[in-house]
Amino acid sequence: MIKILDRNGNLLKEINAKTLIDANLRGADLRGADLRGANLRGANLIDANLRGANLRGADLRGANLIVITRGHWTVYITKGHIRIGCKAYSLNDWETFTDNEISEMDSRALEFWKENKELIIGLCRRFEK
Repeated sequence: MIKILDRNGNLLKEINAKTLIDANLRGADLRGADLRGANLRGANLIDANLRGANLRGADLRGANLIVITRGHWTVYITKGHIRIGCKAYSLNDWETFTDNEISEMDSRALEFWKENKELIIGLCRRFEK
């Protein structure tokens, strides 16, 4: 049994497994989880809530999640979904947001989005193949 705890030691999730390799964490609420150095190789993280989770040094090879830190924001990409900072929307939503809608999200968001949109959208589309 694996126990995933938040930063304060409170139990977030128990997984009946010996390892997190290939674990099915689909839809898991992992907010604030300390996953530093965890072996999440091949894990299913679709729709998992990783807000505030510490993934530093975690092995995410083969997992269906891409994590990018670019400047002020951390970007989480899964099949059909993108979360930038605290804003999580579908790929389609991100593709169709206007500059005005992006700038309303945060005063620094539009500049970041213009610099990184192509990369972020392209990586998310890779999951669609």
